[in-house]
Amino acid sequence: VALNYQTSDDMMALYNGKFLANGSCGYILKPDYLIKAQETEFNPWNGQTNFDCTQILTIKIISGQFLPRLNSKSKDILDPYVNVSTHGIPCDHRIQKTKVIHNNGFDPIWNETFQFTMRFPQMCLIYFSVIDYDLMSHDDRIAYFCSPVTMIQSGNRKVMKMGNS
Repeated sequence: VALNYQTSDDMMALYNGKFLANGSCGYILKPDYLIKAQETEFNPWNGQTNFDCTQILTIKIISGQFLPRLNSKSKDILDPYVNVSTHGIPCDHRIQKTKVIHNNGFDPIWNETFQFTMRFPQMCLIYFSVIDYDLMSHDDRIAYFCSPVTMIQSGNRKVMKMGNS
């Protein structure tokens, strides 16, 4: 597998998020059900197993603050929305997005709740991306954050952006 380190795209965000839990050392332990593969039946394509580790994750996107313009010389005001997606084995892949807040990059308020059901949370990432909606061209990613689902804790969290494109 080859990744282009010179671009800040979605695949690099997922790569960085995957190794966030272990201090970016590049080594990740297998989940127990993969270590004990002789005792369990695991098919990643259909999510069928003889054990249950299903987890429901509820995320509430409240607001954003001081979202940066992609081009500092532009007078265009941001129209942000948030994509929240889970990435793992095929049965755990889900995408949900907030409504677009027109002309408010300073303090957009969404107050939207999403629920994700994951069959294998130990192999799943959650990916937040703040995107500037553009009617005339493609939407631009303003900022992102990616983390293993196992690192997500209960309570209110302020998620700092990892970077922008």
